[in-house]
Amino acid sequence: MIEIICPRCSHINPTGSIACGRCGSPLTIHNPGAGDYVPPRRNSRQGSGALIAIIAVLGVVLLLVLAVLLFLLLKVSPASSVPFADVPSSTQNYSVSESGINTAVISGKIVAGFDLSGNNDESTVSGADVIIPSPISSPVSMPYSNPVNSRQRYMNNAAKTGNYEYYNIYNASNQTDRNLHARVAFEKWDVLLNEVYNYLKNTMSPSEFKALDKDELNWINRKETAISQAVSYYKGTAKETEARYMTGTYYTRERCYYLISLINESASSPKPQQESIPAVRDNYLNRASQIESYESNIKNAGNQTDRNLHARVAFEKWDVLLNDIYSYLRNNMSKSEFKALDADELSWIKRKETAISNAAAEHKGLATETEARYTTGISYTKERCYYLISLIKQ
Repeated sequence: MIEIICPRCSHINPTGSIACGRCGSPLTIHNPGAGDYVPPRRNSRQGSGALIAIIAVLGVVLLLVLAVLLFLLLKVSPASSVPFADVPSSTQNYSVSESGINTAVISGKIVAGFDLSGNNDESTVSGADVIIPSPISSPVSMPYSNPVNSRQRYMNNAAKTGNYEYYNIYNASNQTDRNLHARVAFEKWDVLLNEVYNYLKNTMSPSEFKALDKDELNWINRKETAISQAVSYYKGTAKETEARYMTGTYYTRERCYYLISLINESASSPKPQQESIPAVRDNYLNRASQIESYESNIKNAGNQTDRNLHARVAFEKWDVLLNDIYSYLRNNMSKSEFKALDADELSWIKRKETAISNAAAEHKGLATETEARYTTGISYTKERCYYLISLIKQ
């Protein structure tokens, strides 16, 4: 049996004693076999359990922190959600110095309205960030003080539209105003695009225009895809409308400058011969009749996918015709007449967009949602085309 001898008073204490029964001093264990004193053993299981528990809690906290950081990283940089297609080859050829508009390519993606001087709010974005294309961030000077041909006139019109972006979108004080002006800017670029496209159709050789027409359809697909991706990313947020129209503005702006670069005429080139008013009106009526004939493809389609496709193409055709007629009226009406028409056009655009949104909501989640969207647009745009044609004076 192990005796416990008090080192102070030499009192022999029974086994298991911690303090001396005589003087109360702390005891050590006397091991006669080893000839030394060993401190009495204490139960260390309780201390080891507490240490394990602390380590486990710290591990759980560390895992939670890592999970939160991973979530934030994925949310900020969703590399697969960039709403910009790779830079279209057709938009790399126009003159940046002549247009007065800067763009930048970052990691293979294009950011519209990027200010190369570093004054733009988007100056720190990376190629994987999803951003809304910026409006032009500085005023655009008129390239030509006295335009003498169509190319120079179109360049000046582009500069005016660019200035609309700057003064109304870039300087907008709230999201509602940004949405409204982004929409108007998109419409203005779209009108200019159709003007230039129509000019090229009348001045290019058949083979040249056939190639351009094919490229135009590919461009429309790229533009619509980019708009859909941008809207999908910002779905349900205050920036959804801005994302839709600023993405459309960017693509259409770039396309305008590319088409203008295709105009091949010298400063002394005569203007295209002006058609008579009856010929102009008859031309628009014939085009409208051809588009109505095309609409039969929607009804005769064998499946919903084809119906959606033909509805979209028919809507694009009506929209092109609408902008052609609108451009003609702008160039042939008095300023006061066109000012009134322009105000009415904005009201009509709001009615059309509201009707399209309502139709899409009614068919939400159904296979017919896309068809409903475009056929509603067809109905409104067709009616507007015939109305505008009626305004062409005898």
